[in-house]
Amino acid sequence: MNKKIYNKLFKILISNFFILFFAVNQNAISKPVPPGSGEGDVPANILILLDSSASMNRRVAGGDGMDHPHSLAVDSEGNLYVGEGKLGVSKFLPDKTADNTFAGGKRNFMGFKKDKNCNNANTLMGDVQAMGVTSDDIIYAMSGKNNGKVVGFNTDGECVDGKIMYYQFKFRPRAMTIKTVNGEDHMWIVGRWWLPKNAKKKKGGKWHRYMYTKNLTTGKAKHCMSKNTNKNNSLANVIENVDSIAVDRLGNYIYTIYAGHIYGYPMELKKGNICPSSYAWEQRFLNTKHISGGFKTAKRIATSADDENVIYITTHSHLIQKIEATSNTEYDLIAVAGKNSSTSVKDNEAGSVAANAVSLKKAHSVAVTSTGVYVGTGNNTVQKFDEDKFTDALKDTSWQQEYGGAKTTRFEGAKEAIRAIVNDSALTSGANFGYGHWNSGEIGSGKKHNKPKRGGYECHALHKDCEYYLSWDGDHPFGTSERCNSDSCLLVAIGENSADRIPDALDTYDLEWGTDGNAFAQMASKYFREKRADGKYIHIDKESKCLLNYVIVIGDGAQKNHGEALKLIRTLRTDLDVKTIVVAYGGGITGTPLKQFEQLAVAGSCNAAGSKDCHELIKASTPAKLKTELQSKIRQIVAERLSFTAPSITATIQEGGSIYQAQFNYEQHGEWKGTILKKSLDSHGNVDHDNPEWSAGLLLNEKGSDRRKIWTVLGNGKADYFGDWNNWVTKNVTDINNLFEYTGVEVADFHNTTSSLSGHLNDLEDGNDDDKEGLINFVRGKDYFDYDGNHVINEDRDWLLGDIYHSQLVDVGPPNAKTEFTNLNQEAYWRTINNYRSFKRSMSNRNRIIYAGANDGMLHAFDSETGDELWGFIPPFIVSKLPVIMQKDLDGVVGVQNGGGTNPIFAVDGSPVIHDMFINGLKMSDGKTWEDTPSWRTILMVPYGRGGPGFTVLDVTNPLITPSQGPMHMFSVFNDMDNNRVLIADEEGTITQKPYASATIVLSQSREAKRVDMKQDDARDLDGEDCDSTDSDTTNDCTNQDAIQACQSHADASGNFGSYGTNACFRDKKFTWTGVDIETIDDEGNLDLSSLKITETVKGDTRKDVPISSAKIVGGFLEITFSSEKTYSKAASHLVEDSRYTNKIRIETACSSKGTADKDYDYSQLGETWSTPRIFRIPSATGDTNLAEDTYVAVMGGGMGVNTLCVGSNLFVIDLESGGEKPGKLFTKNGPIRIVDTSPLGIKGKDGHVETLNGSDISNATPASPVVITPDNARGIPWRGAMVYMNDLEGKITKFNLTSSTRNNAKLYDQTTLYSLNAKKLNGRYSFHEMDVTMGSDTNNLWLFGATGNFNKISSTGNPNGDWMQNILYGIRDRHFPYFKHQKDIALPDHSDATFFEEAAKQANIAPNIDNNDSYTADTKLPTTCKDTTNIDNSCIVSHGDDAWVIYLDQPDGLPLDSTSNRFRKASAAPTVFKGYVYFPMYEPDKEDICGLGYAFICSAEDECGTNVADRIKNTQLEENENCLKIRRGILSKLVVGLGDRLFGNIAGPTEGKDTLVSILSGSTDVSTYRRSWRQNF
Repeated sequence: MNKKIYNKLFKILISNFFILFFAVNQNAISKPVPPGSGEGDVPANILILLDSSASMNRRVAGGDGMDHPHSLAVDSEGNLYVGEGKLGVSKFLPDKTADNTFAGGKRNFMGFKKDKNCNNANTLMGDVQAMGVTSDDIIYAMSGKNNGKVVGFNTDGECVDGKIMYYQFKFRPRAMTIKTVNGEDHMWIVGRWWLPKNAKKKKGGKWHRYMYTKNLTTGKAKHCMSKNTNKNNSLANVIENVDSIAVDRLGNYIYTIYAGHIYGYPMELKKGNICPSSYAWEQRFLNTKHISGGFKTAKRIATSADDENVIYITTHSHLIQKIEATSNTEYDLIAVAGKNSSTSVKDNEAGSVAANAVSLKKAHSVAVTSTGVYVGTGNNTVQKFDEDKFTDALKDTSWQQEYGGAKTTRFEGAKEAIRAIVNDSALTSGANFGYGHWNSGEIGSGKKHNKPKRGGYECHALHKDCEYYLSWDGDHPFGTSERCNSDSCLLVAIGENSADRIPDALDTYDLEWGTDGNAFAQMASKYFREKRADGKYIHIDKESKCLLNYVIVIGDGAQKNHGEALKLIRTLRTDLDVKTIVVAYGGGITGTPLKQFEQLAVAGSCNAAGSKDCHELIKASTPAKLKTELQSKIRQIVAERLSFTAPSITATIQEGGSIYQAQFNYEQHGEWKGTILKKSLDSHGNVDHDNPEWSAGLLLNEKGSDRRKIWTVLGNGKADYFGDWNNWVTKNVTDINNLFEYTGVEVADFHNTTSSLSGHLNDLEDGNDDDKEGLINFVRGKDYFDYDGNHVINEDRDWLLGDIYHSQLVDVGPPNAKTEFTNLNQEAYWRTINNYRSFKRSMSNRNRIIYAGANDGMLHAFDSETGDELWGFIPPFIVSKLPVIMQKDLDGVVGVQNGGGTNPIFAVDGSPVIHDMFINGLKMSDGKTWEDTPSWRTILMVPYGRGGPGFTVLDVTNPLITPSQGPMHMFSVFNDMDNNRVLIADEEGTITQKPYASATIVLSQSREAKRVDMKQDDARDLDGEDCDSTDSDTTNDCTNQDAIQACQSHADASGNFGSYGTNACFRDKKFTWTGVDIETIDDEGNLDLSSLKITETVKGDTRKDVPISSAKIVGGFLEITFSSEKTYSKAASHLVEDSRYTNKIRIETACSSKGTADKDYDYSQLGETWSTPRIFRIPSATGDTNLAEDTYVAVMGGGMGVNTLCVGSNLFVIDLESGGEKPGKLFTKNGPIRIVDTSPLGIKGKDGHVETLNGSDISNATPASPVVITPDNARGIPWRGAMVYMNDLEGKITKFNLTSSTRNNAKLYDQTTLYSLNAKKLNGRYSFHEMDVTMGSDTNNLWLFGATGNFNKISSTGNPNGDWMQNILYGIRDRHFPYFKHQKDIALPDHSDATFFEEAAKQANIAPNIDNNDSYTADTKLPTTCKDTTNIDNSCIVSHGDDAWVIYLDQPDGLPLDSTSNRFRKASAAPTVFKGYVYFPMYEPDKEDICGLGYAFICSAEDECGTNVADRIKNTQLEENENCLKIRRGILSKLVVGLGDRLFGNIAGPTEGKDTLVSILSGSTDVSTYRRSWRQNF
């Protein structure tokens, strides 16, 4: 590349963040910008205020769930139409997913008051009770509401017939059916209609029985029964009371169900219509006595499509029965299926569920086609059976699939969306969150008043001056608002760690009546005006240009006192620059309520509607859309806080002296622009920055999107990549879209007839079909979102390659792993005896490839010589994340050119690793078939990093694509936490689901609580809305509510309050829940009490364990008996001192009981895979001596779990040899190796509460990569396998035995807490970065080195009121290495044992502590021999008896920010050991300017002494009063070793080109280092 082009490139890439990674062979290895790397890198403050009014209890349309499937129809394509009562009709595709584009993108067809598709007819359905379908796929739905009507619509949800049975008077249809007879479609409707005596005056009259039929083919209609039909006639008697009718395929009989019996009436064709014959009494009658084989009371009926004598009925006994008429009164029972159960069977394979195991609880609808039998159930599911196999002989193989599942309420769905927000590390690292709820009222007692405080009705309808929030109660950010009850409460203040507390706070309060706009407006306004002790605002800094403050208000309908709310949020914006974003949630918001929302959105964000700085109203009809919209909006907010670009560099050195640097350019509202530069490196380690050989980004731009090879796996042989490795094309849109939507994310309707391009392009479509293809093209490199604003969306973007952020580059050439061995435990020996040398010779000419993960969604393969992109692979589960980039608010508003924009995301963000393995691989001829014998393969494993909890394994033995060979997909694994399932994609991409139960339930979801809610709602309806509006102390006409205020127990309600309770308060020890599936331990249904974590929250801030007496599954219900009485009340005050206070109890499945039933795939606790895997061969069992039985595995930390219980606090050992049988299975037998998450509050033990005062309050996870020591990277190791060391987020250093050694009674998978860093939220000692390791030359012991600091909030200066942050540098000795030894010789039980967490917490509680802390009492602690070397510069004070040294980066004083001496220093990257010294990259925020860049430092210590040696770094000089080397403003990467004792590091900051590369000469001694050999094999 010439210098001119290169300099031009660097004018684009104007500031750099470098992460270097050096290697000498193939075996080396809306997101925020790099923390601290840019001006304005201050987390945004976001307060979420959620509507908690009673209407939030309504169920929502959306997702793949359904609600009360009371009627069904199936079209000729196998699409299922479900009548969901008041929600209208939904459409489900044959793959079980709901068609969310149906009915104009509204998902459910509900009709319109004036339907433009049907001549403005009123097609509002009201309540769908029956359906039928014609031969040309017109679906008719019947409703008894809105004067009764039947409406016909097509498969796109468009009305085509709105006039059937629509009367000017009242019509009450009861049942409907459609049948094709002799090629013509006929409809029959039965019920009643009202005929007035005087039609003109519409007075008088009476109801008449009715049967109507219409020939839908010819249009001819007929009334089969007149208004004068004989009342004693049998047909007339039943016709107005039936719930279901059906006609056989020949039109010979119409069947009805009445009083549980089946009546059949003969029919005849007259003048084009089919009506009952003159013989009007039933000819066929069925009851229990008439059916051979038994008959149950019938509910719904359908007839066979192929046999006129076969009938299907659902029964009150939760069954589907198939019967055949042998005469008019005799029938045979052919087959029966179903049971009374709520257990889902959806994740089973077709044909694998026995007929009597299919859950058909309250089966109440049925539809039959030639191929399928569909049954709607009270479980909100539809079960499909194979019609041909539904016989007595084959019925156990007849079940095919389950549609639907219960829909959630608006409130529960919103809470899940908020949980997803605060569990997303990409969002929590860029924003601090707070949370509150609001509805109406001051007292928290529903509509009633309690003077002088006012209830929900008074604040909703009568008064404009109700008081909310009042002031903050507590030591901010701890505590709650002073006014905190079920009407309103700000439960979690905005703070650095507040996101951790929000999941608990979400379940604190239930719903109440009323919606007062003053509630959310006052809460936001008063909270942001809170001040510190020194009189300054807590969150507001009017001088700051980077500090952003937002309120997000979520509501589901109109608010009272709208004008007052408008004034408050407008003033909050104009006075304090706090913007409010408004979300209209739940669907169905139109008219005045919609106008209110739009006005709030403008007042809260801008001066006038349409301004560029406006945040438009967010409309989210479903929880899935709410989650997507909130994530997109918060990503947009996070992007707004930065003022310059901050590229990142990753580098690797190639043999022969070349360096590869990956850089990216930060784009505020678009895909970040990445590249890789190849530069030369001389023998002294000097880099030629001015003459790079190539830039991969520029080369890809020249190549263009159309010539790229981009591939994925689509499953079941669909669009096979093999052959051209280019199946990411629009012709495969259907299969690709299945992956887009697989985890519940929808492709947005970005370009349509109302978008910014509507006046420029003629072929724009409403709906998202064009956007699906557009997203495919965008990923390839097209400018579908019109970045440049030129209204052309099929041209290439100006930059195609995405950013390479956290992913290390891997340089892979010909195989060259070691075959020289010094003992038989080494993998080098295994290679030798399996002819690895022959493999090396055969592949000696293999091209060198650079592999890199990028956040454009791909793992890229580049030719290392030319820089050409050879191919890009999109992991199947990353495909499901790509729709998140779409942000409709960025349409036509970005930049001066008014272009479009997208949300930048993390995608393939982890670091790939390479290993040559001798395994049974895929045949290179087809990539689908597994070989029977092993051969050498080069395997690449890439975790998704911040892109999600998953990974992919590829075979890259042949990286160059030819028509017959190329890279091959082996398997991918993903933990879909949003849907509680593990997903495994096999070699072809066929996905298997492994569901798991990780449910959290609360008291308000119990059967008893729901009974309370129902009785209170009934009483409110009877009393009327204004019953408690009186100001009189003596008069109260809420008589119905007053009558049910007393608390009842089970004994007061015939032993079962959930069924027979009559009051609005329940108090008892026993509560029950439905729909909870937990494994029992005996035949009596008892549960292991340790499998449940039960806690109670007080004021949203304090969580305490709740003791219970028993827990069991009884009759399908979870029944928990508490040790003392608990209360759920809607009757009176929610004040704590009130005897009817509702206990805020939360029940979670404990870590020990969570997981998939198939433990081989228990990835349910896998977090975002930040941890880089390490690959080695593990022995099959403790003490195993057979080398041939060892297995290739990958070991990695459980990743980042953020705030999700159990997730991330574990170590995964993944079998890499199981592809042909169980791809991606775990090597461990009982799920991952668990790591205890300690707590200073103690834990629940087998025999009661266990005190662990030394535990940490940090939610544990393992984002760092493990240190893995094998016989190949250490000398003289006497075992096979690996010794693994893991530092976790809460500061424990854990040692794992994955070796064949049995010394010290060690067993495979044993673990022990080696040391504790005493990490707390208060001192901020988070461990994000991996440790380094060396063998000390003086002690001959293994030493581990690390540093702490909250990398996600690296610019944090803590609590403004006074902070105790104190991070450390440390060195820890393992004097027992190379062997494993338990602390104090106390062996922990296996990680799957029920007592593991209790015993592990006890051991961690007494582990050696880095602080020599007084809280470690003499009778419980182990001897702690750690020396404080903070101010030691010359002498070595660490003696032979000491096990650790520590350097304190600060001495906190607890003073406020403007007077503290604390410098808030933190580790910015992992340490590097080189020749006796440890080098620590550090960062210090700018306390004087929160928007400014802080400073990068290098601290250095002698490895075995901890002595400060920063002044020995050659050619440098420390500043006065500094103990570390100050580099400049910016953030420093990990230092890596280059040539000539030179260490390289890189700094993010506003500096161009080579100035971002830091190069220092080490102050090394002649000590040999252990680090390079340890790293080499990984």
